[in-house]
Amino acid sequence: MAWTKTYSGDEPLRINKWLALEGVCSRREADSLIEQGLVKVDGEKAISGQKIETGQTLDLAQKASRRLDNQLSILFHKPIGIVSGTPEGDEIPAVRLISGDSLSGKSHAIPGRYNKLAPLGRLDKDSRGLLIMSEDGVLAKAVIGPESQLDKEYLVKVKGEVTPDKLGKLR
Repeated sequence: MAWTKTYSGDEPLRINKWLALEGVCSRREADSLIEQGLVKVDGEKAISGQKIETGQTLDLAQKASRRLDNQLSILFHKPIGIVSGTPEGDEIPAVRLISGDSLSGKSHAIPGRYNKLAPLGRLDKDSRGLLIMSEDGVLAKAVIGPESQLDKEYLVKVKGEVTPDKLGKLR
């Protein structure tokens, strides 16, 4: 279903910011949709940087809504020796571990070369644990954005005696 809403703010606001505040998509995703001509304001195609004013109605084309609804997000266990993000040299990035064969359950989308999965947070190469990878900018903001209230918990094993000085360095 296409998304339509009338802006009721007191001040004009950039379309990409309003869509992000409404939880529709990220600013970057909104900019991409605008560039593709999939966003209209009062029936006219929106342009990059355009502001929406009180009383104006924004429409997202059905194609834009479908694209946003079909973004892929994956939660999986990253093993030791794999990097979360961009590899250096012969390192293996976590995204290479994801394939149709490694999925559990049914999915409307299967990861492939055209997916733009980004790690939401990171685990060091020497760490293992839950890693979230997603194409969804709204989810990314909720998990790792500056205003995220999501608690993250880590279990750390150390060799030797744990002293207050060592704990200070670890923190």
